[in-house]
Amino acid sequence: MRRVLFLGAIAMLLAYTVMAYHFWDQVRNGYSDFISFYTAGQILQRDEAEKLYDLNLQYEIQREHAPGVNIRAGALPFVRPPFEAWLFLPLAKLDYFSAFLLWDLLTIALLIATSVMARSHIPGLNGVPAILTVLAMFSYYPVFLTLLQGQDSVVLLLVFFLTP
Repeated sequence: MRRVLFLGAIAMLLAYTVMAYHFWDQVRNGYSDFISFYTAGQILQRDEAEKLYDLNLQYEIQREHAPGVNIRAGALPFVRPPFEAWLFLPLAKLDYFSAFLLWDLLTIALLIATSVMARSHIPGLNGVPAILTVLAMFSYYPVFLTLLQGQDSVVLLLVFFLTP
């Protein structure tokens, strides 16, 4: 049974790799949700925190860093609480795509950490090999979309697991 689960998870990851390859140019050019987080970091880097929710400024920054995105008539708005914008300030020092890749690497690290933590919180996982738990998490479609879009939901997942 474990072998079937393992092979199934590997098959899903391969399918996601093909899908990611197909959408890679769009991600690289700024079509992902991450652009709104990167924009928030850019606003803080410009020392304009009071304009964090200024849609015109957000759109200006997004056009500057993702000029190839032509499907939006305005900004993809930053809609998170202001304290979350500080997470993205260090990433604003990088170009957009490098920041996206670093954010995804951090997200992968957080996913692995939460996968390990889940083993101690969910009794049924005690007998399951750790690698299978990690593969299962990464083969879950919403996790794939989180990585493809550069979303921040994994931070909330980590907070959930760290809460007593």
